[in-house]
Amino acid sequence: MIKHPDFVMNNIHRLADFRKAQGLSQSELARKLGISTGSISSYEDFAYPTQERYNKLADFFGWQKWEA
Repeated sequence: MIKHPDFVMNNIHRLADFRKAQGLSQSELARKLGISTGSISSYEDFAYPTQERYNKLADFFGWQKWEA
């Protein structure tokens, strides 16, 4: 099982708020990141992304990156 750092969990728990603050739908965010809308939906339901996917979100929203 992957251990997600606390800042990753905190940012993912607030993903919907960050997305809405940008005026984006789940599908618009997914398209901008090159991932599925289903992935965005699952993260907003508190599933946790892989490190690679989290870092795509981090780049987009200006979050702290998840380094190895």
